[in-house]
Amino acid sequence: MWTPPTTPSETLEKALQVLLARGFCKGKLSDHMGRVCSIGAVNMALTGSASAVPAGSLSLGPNPLNILGMDTIGILQSTISEITDGLWSGVASYNDHEDTTLEDVCGLITRAIEIAETRDA
Repeated sequence: MWTPPTTPSETLEKALQVLLARGFCKGKLSDHMGRVCSIGAVNMALTGSASAVPAGSLSLGPNPLNILGMDTIGILQSTISEITDGLWSGVASYNDHEDTTLEDVCGLITRAIEIAETRDA
């Protein structure tokens, strides 16, 4: 049974599992084969659906999952900036860049988990 995460590190761990299980895509939250981008994987970790509510969106009000999504995406953004020496900060632009691979995104999420765990403590 699916249960929503309660911390950014748990969200990122679930997102990594989703990404590895479904595969990686670019340019959309999920594709016709069920593969997901990094934000789609976070959405799935939060809601069980890649496109249910954009991660970090407050369009439905400040409910706990939206706030958790904002925190999680914020950690991904700062991690991208860290690992690219400030060249990138946007999750979608990093994910969709032509040179970005599944391994790159998995490395990003793994590093973001490490950072989130220190914040969760």
